[in-house]
Amino acid sequence: MVALTSVVLTLMMFLAGGLISEHNRFVDNRDTLKSASDAAVVAATQHLHRLPTSMSDSDVETALEDTSRRYAFLVVEGNSRNSPDPITPSDIDITLRLNRAAGVVGVDVATNMRGVLYKQLVSAQGERKMAVRSGAEQEVTPAMLVLALDASQSMHNTIGVRERVDVVRDAAKTMVDALVTGPHVSVGVVPWSDWVCNDPHCDWGWGILAPTNDVAVIQQMLDDFEPRGGLTFSPVALTESTALLENAPTDVRRGLVLLTDGEDTVCRKRTWFSASNDDECTAQMRTSLRKDACDAAKEAGITIWVVAAMPADRVGSRLERELRDCASEGEQHVFVENLDDHDLEEAFESIAAQVKELRRTY
Repeated sequence: MVALTSVVLTLMMFLAGGLISEHNRFVDNRDTLKSASDAAVVAATQHLHRLPTSMSDSDVETALEDTSRRYAFLVVEGNSRNSPDPITPSDIDITLRLNRAAGVVGVDVATNMRGVLYKQLVSAQGERKMAVRSGAEQEVTPAMLVLALDASQSMHNTIGVRERVDVVRDAAKTMVDALVTGPHVSVGVVPWSDWVCNDPHCDWGWGILAPTNDVAVIQQMLDDFEPRGGLTFSPVALTESTALLENAPTDVRRGLVLLTDGEDTVCRKRTWFSASNDDECTAQMRTSLRKDACDAAKEAGITIWVVAAMPADRVGSRLERELRDCASEGEQHVFVENLDDHDLEEAFESIAAQVKELRRTY
């Protein structure tokens, strides 16, 4: 009897140990699948945002399936190094679920159940696979953005092989196309030199455009934008842009893109009755005035991105440091090393990507 009891206890301990081992394997495999599906769905959603709208639905689905599979495999391969009984890429099935119109992507990842005990238990209930799912959608956060564009004559200088103004105009138009896809995002434009024209009778392309979600109006404004100013005074651009954004609803993200190609040259804005030159204007005074305007915008809850279309010899200068101070905290808000047209285009693309936020749905 004692021997039988000992055998039973030993068997129970063996089974308990097996169940614990099987449970740990189950949890490890489930976590691996979930990590794989999460990585796949984020990568696929980001890829969806970059694909041209002219692509057919079948081509889009093929491209996203390839992306999902690649990222899921990377996760599975990475996790397999630390597992005694690893899942391999050949063990998993990946299913893409796509609602292209809504920008919603889902990914299901499944594998055959591993381990003798768990496999038998779940098979008895008609289940032979372990499966997880993840989903995401590319959502535009409600936002109001003002592009404060340097309109001084130096914007006609070249960056790479093109005039700076042409590069800026094209990059800004691409940004507008990416952002203004519905009523939730609006974009305004403030051309500036040593003054800003807020008179309704200003020439089109030079006066202020208040934030709007009418893409055609914004694009026409950018097409007509033509630098004509002689001197520069960035505080007037910051102040006017802040005024356009101050009355936005509290749940709307407010942003200001300050684009400049050089130093401020005066310490006060020009008016219809006076020139803006000032014999007492110093570099320190210009720095202080810009800093005050930048601080006021940030205190109003406005995110500032600074884009400098500077020549290479100005990178690392005092001006660069001052522009960094003007931008909101974090390197993602500063773009000062734009030494060719590709760099400047990438700066605007990065800002657009920051305004768009990836929101996990489940």
